[in-house]
Amino acid sequence: MKSSVNAKTGMQSIERAETKPAVHSKLLKLLIALLLVLAWNVSSPGQAQKADAADKKVYEVTWATEDLATPMNWVQSRYFNNPQYKETRFENYGGTTPIPPGGVRETSFYMVYKEDGLYMFMQSNEEESDADGKLKPSSLEFYVQTGEGDLPYHQVIVPTDGENLEYYEWQTEYRHNRPFQGNIRVNSAQIPSGWGTVVVIPWEAVYDSIPLNGENWGFNMIRWSPTVSPTWGGNVHQPGRFNQLHFQPTAAEQRMEIQKHVLTEAWDSFQAKSAELGGYWLTNAATREPAFYNRYVLPLIVDGTANGAWMNRLESLNATELDKLYGHVDEWMELRYDVDDRRRQYVKRLLLGQEVMSAGAPGKPVLSGDNGHDTGLLDGNFNIRMDMWWGNNGTVYKLYENDALIDTRVLADHSPNAQSTVTAVTYKPNGVYRYYAELVNDAGTTRSDVLTVNVTQAAPGKPVLSHNNWDGDGSFAITMNMWWGVNGAEYRLYENGVLIDTQALTQATPQAQSAVTTIVQKPVGTYEYIAELVNYAGAVSSTKITVAVTRP
Repeated sequence: MKSSVNAKTGMQSIERAETKPAVHSKLLKLLIALLLVLAWNVSSPGQAQKADAADKKVYEVTWATEDLATPMNWVQSRYFNNPQYKETRFENYGGTTPIPPGGVRETSFYMVYKEDGLYMFMQSNEEESDADGKLKPSSLEFYVQTGEGDLPYHQVIVPTDGENLEYYEWQTEYRHNRPFQGNIRVNSAQIPSGWGTVVVIPWEAVYDSIPLNGENWGFNMIRWSPTVSPTWGGNVHQPGRFNQLHFQPTAAEQRMEIQKHVLTEAWDSFQAKSAELGGYWLTNAATREPAFYNRYVLPLIVDGTANGAWMNRLESLNATELDKLYGHVDEWMELRYDVDDRRRQYVKRLLLGQEVMSAGAPGKPVLSGDNGHDTGLLDGNFNIRMDMWWGNNGTVYKLYENDALIDTRVLADHSPNAQSTVTAVTYKPNGVYRYYAELVNDAGTTRSDVLTVNVTQAAPGKPVLSHNNWDGDGSFAITMNMWWGVNGAEYRLYENGVLIDTQALTQATPQAQSAVTTIVQKPVGTYEYIAELVNYAGAVSSTKITVAVTRP
């Protein structure tokens, strides 16, 4: 009997001289392999295979801005064959004999990180061709731990021809260990020295392990070439011997770029998953279950949507605001896991008879508005109030404006007591707006009647101009007054059709506003002045005034 180690899986197999049924042999191999993997995973940190951190190689991963998505991008970049970035400290597989760099089958790698992920470039030098003239292929096997310590690791085998990738995950998938398959990008092609392979690990694939503060990741790489098998971090499946990738800490601007990228991906993922869940639980005939969706899924979507209110001005957020918004990435990325958790809770409570359902659909909501109540002006800033006076409560409130959903909130259920909530509507231009509300619970949805709001005075009140050029010389002041009405955010003054002054104004509708422009040393002549008051709804012009300058 003899034993051997499978180069790709690291599992021991047994060969016997006598003939055994194939199924028996396969089962025996599988059992031994599983026992070996289990024995390795439960080994204590003090055992021999746990390498001393001081003995580990460390590769410094630096920030980059270049386009490095393809092998030729790397070949033409400042990184290629640059000893500052090129990693060549490889050893023979199964031993500790260093492989001198520069051989005909030299193996090396380079790594940088950008706003969208970790970029790895693996250079596999190769001179020999097969009978068809194609370079002989290799397989690049790499292992990644997205941190340090007792963490699961990802294993990927990438043939240098870029086809038939293999993925192995050495931990059951859950919210903190998502598979690499379908989440990383690989681009492998021939380069002048042999094979070049780009592997990109997008930050959204490892959103809870992004090294923003100079952390280390565990890493090993092995090249299975036609003649040699160089390794960077010990034998296969030995996380205790993995070497380290040290990410240089991000600068403030780099950190913000990464956060914006991840926030965008997380928000897109959340919105897509929200729509998918709605279809799955509400419209799919095979899986439709509105009671579960309305009680457990919809509140998650409502909360996640409310927490994304700043996403529409992502590019203008400062570092503090970005950090705060970034705290919702896990919530958005893990929506499906949260729904799974609530599904288990729901089914368990149903089986135990603990799930108390609503007695019926919510009572009818009634809408009212207060446009004009505060200032007497039918401007574009007002409140829409919902009242459900008595009946089954809703757990979710939705408000629609001209048939578009503009507000969603989770409500407490205190049936049959009254419910109410208020939505502030701001900066609406002149127009007619139709509002209706929905109250939702696990038994159904109840809709209000339509409330119509007319906005007729959203634009500023009319400005009035005056001047003090009583002596006719070329120095005087132009004064603008808006005596009462909707305020403007900006004052603009035109002289003979040319803009000569702009001033920001404090808004306190419906109080008066004023501004003064000083004119000096105008030559003799006649000058026409028009002012504009401007706000979100438009601009309103004054009546023209004329100033005659009759002497210097």
